[in-house]
Amino acid sequence: MQTLVHVYEYNREMIEKFLLASLHKQHLHSLNKVEVDRLSKMLKSFELAYATDSHYIQTTPNYFRDHTEKAFIGEDKSSLMEIESIEDKGAPELTSPYISSASGNLVVTVVIPGEEQHQFFDFSVKELLIQFGIIESHKQFDAFSRFIYMLMGGGLIFISLFAIGYAFYWFYQDLISVGHGFTLESIFKPVIALTLALAFFDLGKTIIRHEVFSKSENLEVFDAKSFITFLTSIMIALLIEALLSVFKISLDGYEKMPYAAMLIVSLALLFFVFTLFIKNVGVWTKKEDK
Repeated sequence: MQTLVHVYEYNREMIEKFLLASLHKQHLHSLNKVEVDRLSKMLKSFELAYATDSHYIQTTPNYFRDHTEKAFIGEDKSSLMEIESIEDKGAPELTSPYISSASGNLVVTVVIPGEEQHQFFDFSVKELLIQFGIIESHKQFDAFSRFIYMLMGGGLIFISLFAIGYAFYWFYQDLISVGHGFTLESIFKPVIALTLALAFFDLGKTIIRHEVFSKSENLEVFDAKSFITFLTSIMIALLIEALLSVFKISLDGYEKMPYAAMLIVSLALLFFVFTLFIKNVGVWTKKEDK
């Protein structure tokens, strides 16, 4: 929802002009079911409409797309005008996004003041952004995508659990066999397995959280924190593997030491690129916040 509000505010001026121009062309002198049906056919983002008297007491039912509700007749709507700091100047105005008590959705309201009657038109923020092509919504394809992401994320979490079990099992076996073939490699292998398990679990959790349970409606939001955490876990595992290689070569002989040196140099270069990436992500995030 927060992302929807940010995207809407970024495109507010364009959407406001569109809504005000569309309502102006409808010439809605009085609010009734026939006029609302005509408006709802033209604007897919339309949710409901109602009217109040000059004191902002609701005098008409809530006219939805497919039904009418009379429960809100007599309700005082002046609080909406006060919260939004809308002054009765006779010109239509648009509110900021808020959760509608009637529909429960994120909406914006166009207020058209009149001498004896004030008209209110609620429009869905999500549908407005879809109508302008700013976000995309394909329910069947989204459901299929969520299913695939659930399989991939669940598979990564399952592999991470298997790696955790593998690490503890072999560490337990090595503890039992202390003094009978116990080597330095016996310590490093479980540590590498646990580090990779952490990376797989974090990636799987991120996929499920953002692609399965997220309600951002296909907004392209880059989650730098999760990506950095995943890369950090992978590089820690690589560093441990490089350290293990150095120890093994030092015990077996120094003939293969150049290979270990090349591995360490490659990791140093990888860390340098990773540092530049984090720096650029920080700059990009600050620009987005502004």
